[in-house]
Amino acid sequence: MTAPVLVLVHNAWEGPGLIGDAVEAAGLALVVRNLIDRPEDDLPGVAELAGVVLMGGPMGATDHDAHPGLVREADLVRAAVDGGLPVLGVCLGHQIIATALGADLHAGATHEVGLASVRFTDAASRPELGLPAGEVRVLHWHGDNVDAPDGAVVLGASAGCPVQALAVGSALGLQFHPELTPAMLDRWLEEPEMRADLAGPGEDADVAAAALHTAFAEEHPAIAARFSPVFASFARRCANARQEAATADTPPGGTVTGRPRPAPGR
Repeated sequence: MTAPVLVLVHNAWEGPGLIGDAVEAAGLALVVRNLIDRPEDDLPGVAELAGVVLMGGPMGATDHDAHPGLVREADLVRAAVDGGLPVLGVCLGHQIIATALGADLHAGATHEVGLASVRFTDAASRPELGLPAGEVRVLHWHGDNVDAPDGAVVLGASAGCPVQALAVGSALGLQFHPELTPAMLDRWLEEPEMRADLAGPGEDADVAAAALHTAFAEEHPAIAARFSPVFASFARRCANARQEAATADTPPGGTVTGRPRPAPGR
């Protein structure tokens, strides 16, 4: 059985979206866990996985007392990066990657909610990640910022957030939400806390939600086109990581070492 990609979600409405589509298109399965609601849930070990995806959420990346499952997520990130396993984090997931690897979190440092540009730089230093270049409009939804951990390359920034994208080892963090589809956004906009984030002082939440719905529907095809190479690259690296691990576990002569593998036909 092919090793799956683990998706860590932090609420009921922020799923993998286009990331999950790319992973499944590469022939890999998804395993979804929520350590916020169920912090004691069993997790596959790094050796059993093809990759790890960390999604967004409303909590802070270092709110470990309120959400002890975040400690386990940080431990998993460190183990995955140490082992060269592909990791992709979005919004809160981006912040979990950065803080797990030693960066500082700046709570409430900005308020980026809605469509705005990110300036991508130095993508040529990590061409295997598939990131775009130049100014790209994306959907933002965050208030916290992170610094880049030691050894990271900052690949994107905006006026309100100097670390919009970073790569460190096998991990890629994106502060914004390129995984979103129009249907997913509509689900977000049903949530009172999301609508409260969207509406500015004195602004009607219904008006703000309707305006974002229309604007995102128009811009989504361009956003998806710019980031489909990122998701395809991640899925490909996950598939390659498992293939390399399987090869390393099987020495000449075909005797399998490491964790047990099913017999043919089972």
